[in-house]
Amino acid sequence: MDNKLITFPRIIGAVLVLIAAGVCVRLGIWQLDRLGQRRALNAHLRANLSAQPLNLNALPVPDDLSGQQYRQVVITGVFDYSQQMTILNQDWKGEVGNHLLIPLILQGSQQAVLVDRGWIPEADATPGKWEKYNIQGTVTLTGQIRQSQDEAAIFGLGADQPLAPGAPRRIGWTRVNIGQIAQQTTLSLLPVYIVQAPDAGSTALPYRSLAQPDLSEGPHLGYAIQWFVFAILFIAGYPYVLWKRMQEKKRPVFVAED
Repeated sequence: MDNKLITFPRIIGAVLVLIAAGVCVRLGIWQLDRLGQRRALNAHLRANLSAQPLNLNALPVPDDLSGQQYRQVVITGVFDYSQQMTILNQDWKGEVGNHLLIPLILQGSQQAVLVDRGWIPEADATPGKWEKYNIQGTVTLTGQIRQSQDEAAIFGLGADQPLAPGAPRRIGWTRVNIGQIAQQTTLSLLPVYIVQAPDAGSTALPYRSLAQPDLSEGPHLGYAIQWFVFAILFIAGYPYVLWKRMQEKKRPVFVAED
């Protein structure tokens, strides 16, 4: 009977257990890093949500608006309805329609910013029918900054194909990809777009709402704890299994007499 404490198979087993435990610890640390990033992002978004509205007509317009997601804005200008378009397949209380997306030329500036004016029914989402929602002359509106939707869609689903040279102007977009939209306009577009805020007490189309960001911490802390528990189980469990086996080998073997 082999009762040696240290054997080659046990050394290999211990190494494998240490590697597995190390991987679990690393995954736990990674989840804690993700948690820290999530908390930092949430703090940034809360600061943007509570900040004073940004006046985009106050020249010059800030060069970098990438960190202003969900920041309130006030803008004054004129809509360029000749370059109006829609965001396709938008839901409003279970009904599918489109959002009107229109460049607004900033007053006193050569720059323009895309404005999501809100939801209209599918039946109105074609040129010749959406004109009834036009507002002539100079307008002042409030809203929130949104970043260009440049990220790739999963498996290419829902992504707009790049515009081919000489292709007709696209009026229906699945995503507000400002880089692509800028290819079909002569306007100087800001690198962000604005979601227009709903008018107080208004029940008229286009219907508007301002979606709030998810400020939860997500599952990262729970996942981190889970990985650390797995590491402890590996470290503590392997010696226990070896001890149990050695105890079993030490038990006397009784042979039944004839």
